[in-house]
Parts: sequence; C-alpha cells; structure tokens
Amino acid sequence: MPAQSRRSAKLQTAAPTTVQEASASKIPTASDSSATTTSKASATSFPLSRLPDLPWSRIDVRKNPWLYRPARGEQGVLQIEPYKSELLPLWAFKDEETAKRSSKDLLNMFEKYKGEDDFVGCDMARKYIQMGLTRARRYANHAGGKKYSPSGVELPRSNAEDPIKAASALIFQKVLEERVKPDRKYAALRAAFARRYDGGEIPELSELTRDGIVRPPTDAEVEKEGAQKRKREDDEEKRQLRRQVRKKERQTGRSAVS
Repeated sequence: MPAQSRRSAKLQTAAPTTVQEASASKIPTASDSSATTTSKASATSFPLSRLPDLPWSRIDVRKNPWLYRPARGEQGVLQIEPYKSELLPLWAFKDEETAKRSSKDLLNMFEKYKGEDDFVGCDMARKYIQMGLTRARRYANHAGGKKYSPSGVELPRSNAEDPIKAASALIFQKVLEERVKPDRKYAALRAAFARRYDGGEIPELSELTRDGIVRPPTDAEVEKEGAQKRKREDDEEKRQLRRQVRKKERQTGRSAVS
C-alpha cells in the first residue's frame, strides 16, 4: 500500500478521543517522529484554530474525528456531520420559552456526547448553544437580524433593543457560561484532543476520497459545494473589508485625539 494510503487508513481507524486514550494513543501527531509517511506536498498541518476546507456533508466525522478542528467561535457549526443533523433541529431562539426548550435540549445532547467521551460532539453542542446566544443577540440589536450591509459594513443598531430576543440571548448565555464552559470533563476531552491532533497533518481531498473517508459527490452536491465555496470566499472578502473599515476608524480616532 502506498505511504499516503497507509497514513490515511491508520488515522481513519481512530475512535473518538477519550481522556483514557490520550496518553496511550499511537496515532501520529505533529510532534511524533513516526508521522512522516505523508509527503509535504500531499498533506497540510492543521492547528486546532484552523478548520480544514473539506466537503463536510460527505464525511462522517464521528468515524473520523482526526479531521475535526474546533477552530474559532462557531466555525463549522452548520457543516460537520452527523452532528449538524442531530443538533440543528433542536436549535431555536424565537422567544423566551423557545430558547429555554432549545438550550435544554442542546445541553442534554452535550451531556450525552460527554458520556460517550465524544469531544467533537461536545464541542459542536457548545457551538450551537453559543450560536443561540450570538444570533439572538444580533436580532436584539438589529431589526431583522441584519448586522451588515451587502458591502460588509456594519449597520447601526436599532434605536430600541428587542426585549424578546434579548431575553432569549440571556438564556443561552447562562447555559454556556454556567454549564458548558466550566465543565471539567469537557475541558479534559479538549485537552486530550489537542494532545492527539493539534498540528496533525490531513491528506489532500483526492486521497481522502480514494480511501473512502470522503464520499464521492453527486451532481447536485458538486453544484451546491461550488456555491458554498463562493459564499465563503465572499464572506471572507466582507470580513476583510470590515477589518479595514475598523482599522481606518481607529486611525481616524487617534488622529483626532492628537
């Protein structure tokens, strides 16, 4: 078997990370001298802060947790399967009662994944709870939830805060700050995951597909994934524009003071 396929197959067999597995794991990591079977040209090292750009709808991440990276904030929350399909139907923030029910259901899933030592599941549940907070907060501050203009410039806040969405945001915030973030086992699972996979190499998409880790796309998926990629690129351009606007505003502010 070629060296690339040997590495991909070895990583594919990894079970979801547990605290107990972390110390005994023989899975290659970035610091493991044995993790050299894949050439630099065919694999990329990914820290925990960087989510690989993969067709996640065609990957079972529960079977392949080594591909996941927590990344930043809620990144990947609407991509990673099968967790998206399990969690998205539970996520809602329309009003206070809806937020209570949704946050409770999502917390139950967090506890379920935690009981299974499934860090990826725990982290995805955390992201949905966090997204309940941030999205409800956005609707509280901006009518219709529109925070940015089509050009990517942040819109001014509404004159009056939406009290219903503000209450929903507080419900998710309490669950996130009091139940999820302080959870010791969640922190231990994250630390174990980091020791095992932080900086680990991920092969090219062609290799992952050849080894059966990524399912070949249907024609409809090719079109959908192309549209999603264009949207991500457009969103990134808007983020860059917002950064430039904020930088210019800070510079203008400093000039005015001086």
